[in-house]
Amino acid sequence: MTKRIKHVSELPDWFKLEKYEFTKNLDALGWQQQLSVRALCPFFELDPAEYRENFSEELWLIFQATRENPNSDLFRDNKLVDHIDNTQHFDWFDPQKNTQTLLSINSISMEEFISISDLLDAEKVEAAKKTFSTDDDEDKLHPSWMELPLYTFFDEDISESNDFLSIDLTQTDSFLIESFKKYLENRRKKQTTSYPLRKNFRESDFKNWSKLMILPLLDLLIFGIEQQIQIPNRVLADAIYPSSEKGEETIRKTAHPLAMKLINPRTLFQLSVQAAHEITEKI
Repeated sequence: MTKRIKHVSELPDWFKLEKYEFTKNLDALGWQQQLSVRALCPFFELDPAEYRENFSEELWLIFQATRENPNSDLFRDNKLVDHIDNTQHFDWFDPQKNTQTLLSINSISMEEFISISDLLDAEKVEAAKKTFSTDDDEDKLHPSWMELPLYTFFDEDISESNDFLSIDLTQTDSFLIESFKKYLENRRKKQTTSYPLRKNFRESDFKNWSKLMILPLLDLLIFGIEQQIQIPNRVLADAIYPSSEKGEETIRKTAHPLAMKLINPRTLFQLSVQAAHEITEKI
């Protein structure tokens, strides 16, 4: 039977609100790093019966360290490698390691070019090579699909959200900017999937996340799920809003839904992109 915490006094000793004062000064990079640590918890998408088998010792050590010091250095100081052998996936989203790639517009590296090439329709690539073979008749007509934009040769997941352009840098900035605006207008008309355009988070958003105590809320939720302990919204509210008019309705209607949104991969990716831009502005 799942244990139920009935009062704030029953919460673990490690939980102290003063440990979270640092959240008042977090920027895009800081929030990306701290939320990414909490997003490691797989339990939000699991059936309770699966919790234990998915809770590795390394994950336990990560959250133990986070409870002692909520201002986690796991991503900030590259300590994830101490717990996980292959960090390639996390490195890709790391604004400090992968700054240039995370920029919305960037020059494609050789590594990216090779990765992109591997995703192209292999049959059409081979056909294209044969078309341009020196042994072929120069007057031979090329297949009509050879004139299609490169993005159309990728799976929809890639083609709908990416493109690969050639830019004539001998033109003036003003001319290129106007040309790019026209390109965007036409390109978006061709998108068949309506993706919600990502927006940058503002400092006011970061302040609001801090006031709503998003990180302490997530840490308590993760602790409850891990230990299979039920922590009612009333207790959560008393714990993170001890001297405020905010109550369990704030938890239920605002803080909890927002916390779940913030550890969603789409939100974390947008924070990574925003942080990468901010890093380049400081260089």
